[in-house]
Amino acid sequence: MAKKSYNLFYSLMLQIAASGVGAWCFSKTLRQIDFVFLSMSEKSLTKILTSLPIITITTRGAKTGKPRPVPLLYLTNADNAAEFALVGTNFGNSRHPAWYLNLKANPEAEGAMDGITKRYIAHEAEGNEYDRYLQHAHDIFPGAPNYVRRIGDKRHIPIMVMRPIEDNTSY
Repeated sequence: MAKKSYNLFYSLMLQIAASGVGAWCFSKTLRQIDFVFLSMSEKSLTKILTSLPIITITTRGAKTGKPRPVPLLYLTNADNAAEFALVGTNFGNSRHPAWYLNLKANPEAEGAMDGITKRYIAHEAEGNEYDRYLQHAHDIFPGAPNYVRRIGDKRHIPIMVMRPIEDNTSY
C-alpha cells in the first residue's frame, strides 16, 4: 500500500501527535476530548484534526467486566473490507494500552464507526499478518516510526485483528 499524503494542516497535526510532547499530551487528554466530540457530532476530534480513520471500540474490562469504550485509529484490510486491525502503540508509551489487555482477556468487542455499530472478535496478529499491518500503520500514520522507536525493546507492540461476528446483536 502506498504512503498516504496529507495536506499542510493535517501534516502539522500528525507531526505534533508524533512528537514526544504531543504524544504525551494526547495520551493524557485526547480520549476524554474525543468522547465530548463523539457525543455531539458522531466524529472524533482525532478524525477531524488528522483525517485518520477512527473507530470507537468498546471492550469489556479485563478485571471488572465493565464496558470500556475508546476511540482508536484502525487499519483497513485490503483483502477483506469487513476486517480491520488496531495497533497497540499507546502513543509510544512503555506500557500496553488498556484496550489491548481487555481484548486479550475478553476478545469480543463492539465497534462503532460512521454511525454503524457491529460486534467483533479479536485475535492477535503474528508473522506475515503482523508485518503487513505494521507496514500499513507506517504508511498511513507518519508518527508510527516515532512511537516504535520510543517503545524500543521495552515491550512488543501488539496488533489486534478484528473480525465481524455474524450475530450483530447489541453488546
